[in-house]
Amino acid sequence: MFSLNAIAPIFVLVVVGAVLKKIKFADDSFFSVCDKLCFQISLPCLLFLDIAEASFSDINPRLMVYCGAFVLFMFFTSGFLAPLFLKNNGDRGAFIQGVCRSNAAILGVTVAENLFGRAGSGATAAVLPVVIALYNISTVIVLSIFAPREKKLTGKGMLGNIVKNIAKNPLILAVLAGLLWNISGIGMPLSISRSLDYLGNMSAPLALLSMGAGFSFKAFRADSGKVVVASCVKTIIFPALAVTGAVLLGFTGVSLGVVLVIFGSPTAVASFVMAKQMDSNYSMARDIILLTTLMSAFTMFLEVFVLRSFGLI
Repeated sequence: MFSLNAIAPIFVLVVVGAVLKKIKFADDSFFSVCDKLCFQISLPCLLFLDIAEASFSDINPRLMVYCGAFVLFMFFTSGFLAPLFLKNNGDRGAFIQGVCRSNAAILGVTVAENLFGRAGSGATAAVLPVVIALYNISTVIVLSIFAPREKKLTGKGMLGNIVKNIAKNPLILAVLAGLLWNISGIGMPLSISRSLDYLGNMSAPLALLSMGAGFSFKAFRADSGKVVVASCVKTIIFPALAVTGAVLLGFTGVSLGVVLVIFGSPTAVASFVMAKQMDSNYSMARDIILLTTLMSAFTMFLEVFVLRSFGLI
């Protein structure tokens, strides 16, 4: 029931988006505005608030460094291997982002709290600022490097484009602003906090409705092999590597659980929005999100069962 309650709303909203498009209740221009609102306003508000109000009392420096290092490992590994098997730059960017980015900010914290209570959610929230910052910066770099060929730059032009995309990316700016606010120690007025919370809570529904409106069985069939491979890497291979490395380094209990929920969570909904905004293969990005969400309902809890059986969490 916990798995069902976690994933069912995602698919319900995707179906609603598809129905709204099918019956012409909303057109492409409406969903285009949804994408823009989500990317430029709603998601940044969510990230800013999460990081600005994060408590670092549960911080574990070794855990933070390990999670940050593993994020970079995933991007470097998939960034090196994906071009060997995928010919299209749009596919490469969407694939790499799909296997690396996790929905830990939403689903991961919830799972950690259910597993370990306040200690789990607190430890996860303390690591998230580093992980989220690295996810977003790495994604901008990857999508800039693997831009469509007609838009691809070389040399100084590419470097300048990457720096420009990082500097103006609303998600990265929101993460940095949230960190600065948190460090400053300034209390956030309740009225502002609630307003940002309302705006941030719109991000997932808007993105999921847009995903449903753009869903195509034809596009899914065309990319099905890549989607399945990406989903297996995301929900099975990378989580197994992350947990194995953590165990070898001596992480157990809550710390090991944090590693599992961060890297075992399904692909972040934000990856669809980012792919669409940066001219990547957003239909593949959408399908990876849907399949990893479905698979994680089984893989994550199987992983929890195995770790509990060995007394590691």
